[in-house]
Amino acid sequence: MTVGDLKKWLAKEPATPDDTLIILSSDSEGNSFSPMFCVYSEYYRADSTYSGELVGNGVEEEDTISNGPVPCVAFFPVR
Repeated sequence: MTVGDLKKWLAKEPATPDDTLIILSSDSEGNSFSPMFCVYSEYYRADSTYSGELVGNGVEEEDTISNGPVPCVAFFPVR
């Protein structure tokens, strides 16, 4: 999902008040949930199609165009 996708989804939900709580799932199966704690603008390097790591804004020597970090918005749960 991109920021644009999220904006489009929110635009389709006009009845959602601005003070609606954001809840994050711990996994794709919805085994547990936690309120969102904070959000950061970061860089993400994918290890696979479903996992990777945040790398701040630094580019490392071994980075190439195909595996280099890309800008992202990272959401962090309370727990």
